[in-house]
Amino acid sequence: MSRANSDNTCREHMRLDAAQFVPLEAIKRYSEACREGKNCVIVQGNTPVMVGR
Repeated sequence: MSRANSDNTCREHMRLDAAQFVPLEAIKRYSEACREGKNCVIVQGNTPVMVGR
């Protein structure tokens, strides 16, 4: 439960609603996962973002 409280505190501090905060956190997790890979493409909506080397 403390993770949820921490996320809510962070979200409120950035003045984001849940619909804005969830994709932001997903991008962070995908970026961390791709950091070790040679190539990684994240598609958020219609915009591909290259992450990695």
